[in-house]
Order: sequence, then structure tokens, then C-alpha cells
Amino acid sequence: MKDNPLQVNNEKNNLTTWIEFITPKTAKVLAYYDHPYRGKYAAVTQNSCGKGLATYIGCFPSSDFIEKI
Repeated sequence: MKDNPLQVNNEKNNLTTWIEFITPKTAKVLAYYDHPYRGKYAAVTQNSCGKGLATYIGCFPSSDFIEKI
């Protein structure tokens, strides 16, 4: 992920298999893709949902990255 926002081991700061192109309107972006064309899209976002918090993961990141979320 761009700039390693969750400070995981650099070898684990990656994703595989699929990505979605998220363009949030109200959500807080936790991570962007580190890609020359897809870097403008969010990879992980969070938004309040009633009394809770919803986290949307639009890719398949490493298990280390998921643990940090």
C-alpha cells in the first residue's frame, strides 16, 4: 500500500488476487494503492455506521495488514 500507512513489515505491505476502485465521499481513507494508475483509488476505508464503525477492504491484503486494521 502507498506509504505503508499501517506500518507493517515492508514485505507484507502488499496485496494479491483482486482490487476494487473505491472513491469515498464521506469515509476516511486508511490506505491507497501504490500504483501509477490506480493510486488515486482508496484500498481501505472506514466510516461511521449508526453507533458503530464500518471498515471496507477493497482488496486482498496480506494477513499482517489485516491484523493491523
